[in-house]
Amino acid sequence: LESMKAAENPILSVAFSRDNVTVATSDGDSIRTWSSDTGAPFETVYTNDRRMGSIAFARENHIVAQTSNSGAVVWNLAHEWSLAGTLGTGESSSPIIDRVNALAFSPNGEHLATGGGEPSRSGEIRIWDAADGSLLRELNNVHSDSVLALDFSTDGGLLASGASDRF
Repeated sequence: LESMKAAENPILSVAFSRDNVTVATSDGDSIRTWSSDTGAPFETVYTNDRRMGSIAFARENHIVAQTSNSGAVVWNLAHEWSLAGTLGTGESSSPIIDRVNALAFSPNGEHLATGGGEPSRSGEIRIWDAADGSLLRELNNVHSDSVLALDFSTDGGLLASGASDRF
């Protein structure tokens, strides 16, 4: 697979997950996971001070790796996702009308722009403080239809939008 061939270092060990959905590889400094169907990369775990040798899946999302300095270690590749917060409530008092169709973070990561609006009625853009979720600015009726695309300029000084109204 081309994406595996493009890996930085030679592959020293390979293992299939029990469900055959994932292939894991080790190049000595990292463990990488890939789609066994398409070869698309999923994740890379850097092993820092441990030099990795043979690897094997112990159970779903757990990889056992033989190491040069501590025998063996188990890496849990599962991510614990948790809801950090919500913007809008879906109620009539919500600062978001209908739904969000587009998102963009400012280059410095301090602001989040959302775009939406009621289809065939309005286009809205909201600017939020990314740290605390507070609404900083409302841009109502900037389009005559739902906003579908947003992007900040590289300096963060401009925000471009595109909508179903073709503007």
